[in-house]
Amino acid sequence: MKKALVYLTVLLLFGQCAAVYHPIDPPTVEYSSMQEDDRDLSFSYQYDVLAKRGNKKYSKKEKKHGFSIIAVEVTNNTDRELNFARDIDLLIQRGTVYPAENEYTAHTIRQKIGLFLLYGLVYYSETDCNSKSGCRTTTFIPFGLGIAAGNMIVGGTSNTKLKEEFNKYSLYTKNIAPG
Repeated sequence: MKKALVYLTVLLLFGQCAAVYHPIDPPTVEYSSMQEDDRDLSFSYQYDVLAKRGNKKYSKKEKKHGFSIIAVEVTNNTDRELNFARDIDLLIQRGTVYPAENEYTAHTIRQKIGLFLLYGLVYYSETDCNSKSGCRTTTFIPFGLGIAAGNMIVGGTSNTKLKEEFNKYSLYTKNIAPG
């Protein structure tokens, strides 16, 4: 019985549900697709960057909610500053692409921190029974609270890093200087 408890405890501690966020860091991405336009812009892009950086949990949520997080490198070949939202239309074969706002995207694919509180219900209890005094609990260890706290910290920190990176590298709100 005690061996089973030890295995269960180790499994719960090392098999946590919260995922650590690994930054995309767009300047270091190897862009495989390049689209050159001789007039105003040249750009390179890389699909599925969350999965390629090891963010499996975030990548699953991205697909589930119909998002496609893409790393894009844009070069402005004009002599004036361009604003991504005002001056550039993204087109694919099916029509115009409308980028989602950073806050909305990060909020939609984030880890749900409150669900980790369910680990708080996990505990170990020993009961001693005899014929004279009946049964009584001799040991009660609520180790699930530690697992819940650890998951909440990891998940919350990862969500914050995701949101900060989306805000830092968003092209939608930035001006693109010539050159």
